[in-house]
Amino acid sequence: MRIRIVLLCILYLLLTLTADASPRNQALLQAVRMGDDIKVEQLLNSGAATDIRDQWGKQPIIIAAARGDIAIVQLLLSRGAKINARDNWQRTPLITAVQNNCTWLADILIHRGADVNLAANNGINALIAAVQRGNASAANMLLAAGAKVNAGDIMGWTPLMWGAKRGDVYLVEFLIDAGADVNLVDNDGKTVLDQVKERGNNQKMIKLLNSRGAVSGLSAGYIYTGVQTPSIYFSDKKFLPVINGRVSKGNLNAPVTIVEYTDLQCPYCISGAKTADEVVERYEGQVKLVLKHLPLEFHTAAMPAALYFEAIAEQNVDKAWQFYSRIFAEQHRLKEGEQYLQQVVAELALDMQALSRVIASHELKARIEADIAEADSFGFDGVPVFIINGRMLDGAYPLNEFCRAVDEAITNLNQ
Repeated sequence: MRIRIVLLCILYLLLTLTADASPRNQALLQAVRMGDDIKVEQLLNSGAATDIRDQWGKQPIIIAAARGDIAIVQLLLSRGAKINARDNWQRTPLITAVQNNCTWLADILIHRGADVNLAANNGINALIAAVQRGNASAANMLLAAGAKVNAGDIMGWTPLMWGAKRGDVYLVEFLIDAGADVNLVDNDGKTVLDQVKERGNNQKMIKLLNSRGAVSGLSAGYIYTGVQTPSIYFSDKKFLPVINGRVSKGNLNAPVTIVEYTDLQCPYCISGAKTADEVVERYEGQVKLVLKHLPLEFHTAAMPAALYFEAIAEQNVDKAWQFYSRIFAEQHRLKEGEQYLQQVVAELALDMQALSRVIASHELKARIEADIAEADSFGFDGVPVFIINGRMLDGAYPLNEFCRAVDEAITNLNQ
């Protein structure tokens, strides 16, 4: 009986894979990507499946949601597509629509029954995504539909904290009025007031928070008590990034190579970098960390910072890593632009003229653009992403989860 069950499971898996790979289903995925609603309808009429997935686990409805394609999303829903379908990163059509500022589509999905409180692997739910983009209209719509105003992401950051990071006083006041708790703390024990003060002297924001009863979590000794437990996504697919000649730290001949794709302006990458450094230290001699870049388009200071990192590494690798740590420690200062980057270079006692020549050579920009193209070919559209001996770990996971992935890589080497 047990053998029969195993054989039936294998047969089901083979049939599923064959169905997903069929020309009709592949044509449906392509038609959705192209926004060809007529072709999509023809393919659905001929038997194409609404629940097929591409190599990144994205079903047609998620692909259409990323495009903001209302017509195709509604067509797919009418043919049985799951409104809460999830890709490999656990993103739903609603989260995807909000992340792409497709507010009208998000409204349709909510009215069709989308779960407003589902979150991706990194803990980002639709409300957090709306606040990150300063989309007050979407935030209002989500809260009216029952979104949890105090739900935190993988770093323990709430929508209120993200609103404060944007410096958006109106949005912060709106969230407080909607029930946001001003004294929740993140994973580091910081309240939103701590975070605002750490980033600079935004007196208007500080005055608002003080008037609403905000206190310092650090001085009060608050401890994060959230229950954020992200489900780790450690891909079985093999990824082979090009790492020859790239900046690294740790044992050059280590059995485990971790390739980090980062954005120096991304708050999640701060957490990811901190964990990666702890892993290199904990597994001394066993791990090598290689840095690659994936600056996101809406982080306008990320590309210049990446160029500086690579240029500094041409002079001194150790100082490049010092620059990396400094930028993450003072990430809020990237808004000061070139002046801040040059200040850090001066304090690191580097040759600014030589650095400027390297940056102006276009070679470094081509290197970073190659990183972006490589990440795109792998299907990465967020940061941080880590590749551990060819397997992807997506997101800024806690140290224990990261170590579990490294331990698995070491175990695989010994088999």
